Amino acid sequence: MTLQEIIGKNQQFTIRHRILNTILLFGALMSFWSAAFSCLTQDSALSGLSCGTIGGILSGVFYLSRFRQMYILPIVLAVGLTAVIVPLVWISSGGSEGRTPFYLMLFSPMSVVLMTGYKRFVITAILTAMTVLMLVVEYSHPEIIRGYSDPSMKFVDVGVAMVTAIVINSIFFDVILRHYVRQHQMARQYLEESEAARQKLQYIGFHDTLTGLYNRRFYEIEVARLEKEKSSEIAVFVVDVDGLKFVNDTMGHFQGDSIIIRAAESIRAAFPGETRIFRTGGDEFVVLLAGKSPAELETHYRKIQEQLRRGNENNANSLNLLQLSVGYSSAAERQLTVQELLLEAENRMYREKTFHHSRKGRSMLQIIQKMMVARDDATDQHCERLQVLMVAFARVCPGGWNC
Repeated sequence: MTLQEIIGKNQQFTIRHRILNTILLFGALMSFWSAAFSCLTQDSALSGLSCGTIGGILSGVFYLSRFRQMYILPIVLAVGLTAVIVPLVWISSGGSEGRTPFYLMLFSPMSVVLMTGYKRFVITAILTAMTVLMLVVEYSHPEIIRGYSDPSMKFVDVGVAMVTAIVINSIFFDVILRHYVRQHQMARQYLEESEAARQKLQYIGFHDTLTGLYNRRFYEIEVARLEKEKSSEIAVFVVDVDGLKFVNDTMGHFQGDSIIIRAAESIRAAFPGETRIFRTGGDEFVVLLAGKSPAELETHYRKIQEQLRRGNENNANSLNLLQLSVGYSSAAERQLTVQELLLEAENRMYREKTFHHSRKGRSMLQIIQKMMVARDDATDQHCERLQVLMVAFARVCPGGWNC
């Protein structure tokens, strides 16, 4: 059994309770040692009796504290015992030249640790007053002090007291240090977990779960910040996915989500890694840039188209080819607000979308033809899907196959 198990584990006792158990345990052991030393050296019978009595009482108090898990009662008993027995041991064990001062210096700080608030001051005052009183009595009446019969016994007894004080102090501070190191590690782990949770929540709060891009909430925060800063080096892109509702209605939202993911990947690949890209709606994206010239914006526009072309080539056999409408605007050499830039970019995006809409019917026919090639006559679901698709086509292209 280890010392940590003897004085109590962390799960069972508080740090103060473990310190109390340490004081009581070693106090009992030292009292029994003093009693045995008095017997071996044929020293004062009063000293041996008093030390043995203290050891027995402290053992009982240790039992109450350690095994009955009492706290207040053992402290009261230990303090009362100290007030009664210490003067007797002081007188019978050499006074200020004996072992008692070492034990007072050893256990006084430990006793103070057990208290809180004004009680610490009270116990410190009691122990100090007791020590001063015994010194005064010894100075005034040295004849009442029972010295050692053999000078060598004095050095043995005092030496044992000094070594004991060193060992117990080391154990005492080791218990405290281990406790606070453990508390520090737990606090640091808690802070790390809290910071990780905070970052995760912040990421969830500011990012779109489907694409990993910034979401509309963060977009509104950034726009408000830019409006407040009134920067003249802002450029914006507004991007919209064409035909997303058609895909969702005819092929399901799973296919619609794959379209959105591909759109986000195409946009992300056309800009540097630190660019702020937002998904502001179901099929809408916004890109905020700083310090870009019109020529650089055109370059980014062409990169988007190139990424779009490559993505469609890689998915040539897919039923849902991606089409994006893109508009951009820059505040370079113009006194425009962010909202005005967004409106201008949005208007350009809608003009491009109108152009794409004029070719939409032919794209729908191509999708329908691919679906017919991939059809499965054995499934009713295919027939229902084809019926919905044709109705949607008729609404979009009332002119028939020549639209």
